[in-house]
Amino acid sequence: MNALDTATLDALRTALRRRRAGAMCVPSSCGAARRSGSERTSQRCGHGYEDMAVRVRAFQDAFTSVTRIPKPVVAGVAGYALGGGCELALCADIRIAAEDARFGLPEILLGLMPGGGGTSGSPD
Repeated sequence: MNALDTATLDALRTALRRRRAGAMCVPSSCGAARRSGSERTSQRCGHGYEDMAVRVRAFQDAFTSVTRIPKPVVAGVAGYALGGGCELALCADIRIAAEDARFGLPEILLGLMPGGGGTSGSPD
């Protein structure tokens, strides 16, 4: 699975800053791998509240950057868009889903709120 980890979010924000004037594609899949959301379990283990607040803010900042692109943003989804991957797709203006696309927020089954902010819109 292609999880949205901190390094991927940093790369997304950097790419968005560089491509403000033109179109950009963030593929949802590459071969058999799929966009699965964040590596929440592995990234949360051993981290306190303050550290996790910083990590959640990184998600929110990356997703807010997508919503602030002045041109229409199109998300193409093939396969699974779960958790943070689903929230990232929700930040786009238009979503085009393949027949095998599956959207979900599995963290709600654990009693957790989606943490990226993609379900609540831009904080502005």
